[in-house]
Amino acid sequence: MLARLRHLIVATAVVAAVLPASAAIAGPVGTTGGFVYERIDGYWYGDGGEFTLFNVTGVTNASYSNSSRNIVDNDNNELLATAPSFQTFCLESSEAAAASFYVVGSAAVSGGNERDPILLQDRISLGTAWLYSEFAKGTLNVAGGNYFGSGNRSQEADKLQKALWWLEGEHTNLDSLNNPYYRAAVEFFDTNNDNVWDKSFAQADAPVGYLGVYVLQNFRSASARDAFVQDPMNRRERAQDFLWYHNPPTVPDGGATVMLLGGAMLAMGALRRKLGPRV
Repeated sequence: MLARLRHLIVATAVVAAVLPASAAIAGPVGTTGGFVYERIDGYWYGDGGEFTLFNVTGVTNASYSNSSRNIVDNDNNELLATAPSFQTFCLESSEAAAASFYVVGSAAVSGGNERDPILLQDRISLGTAWLYSEFAKGTLNVAGGNYFGSGNRSQEADKLQKALWWLEGEHTNLDSLNNPYYRAAVEFFDTNNDNVWDKSFAQADAPVGYLGVYVLQNFRSASARDAFVQDPMNRRERAQDFLWYHNPPTVPDGGATVMLLGGAMLAMGALRRKLGPRV
């Protein structure tokens, strides 16, 4: 029995060994860079987004649709020369935005009510990741809201920004299912089918990089950013954190993985035949 078990363990290891290292791609968490930001008329409302991040170094806007990147500002032609840029929203309703130096993470450095008890960071929620990924892809179209086709993008931006704040634990006493984006997120993640919408599902912490959504954790100087990277409790010169979407397509391997896996499975079959029938 033990001999049979050892053979099966070896065969399983063979299957794992033939899978290429490229199957596990490291995420962008820890990447550093900087940006300048602007709010373009017709794209923002009140104290929130949309924010246009441009002169961005370190990360790319390649995963964004044309509806959410390289927006033309007719009043500021210099933006045309500083692409690539992308549109985003803030996470902390009380934090001031600034031209910033960032490190890519998965949480707001300070915000909301549900903080990491050790690092005191607020992981983005499932609902936030879902809404922003749909926005970045240009496919954000929910019942009662039509972000890219309404003809009044600033009003839609106001609704989406508030939905994101509520999902992040900001101003939760003001949350309302009358907001189409907030309601869509709550309904999307509450699968109980009991006709009682439970927002806690949408507000639950998202895994790192969920749906390709990350956080630009921002500081007003490179030295402050670097100090935070070395010690996450060092938070001097903190600035508003922004969402970033990065969901590159999987690089095909020309079928090599399938061929190798098939060979490994044949080897396992041969081992089983050699071992004989189970008793």
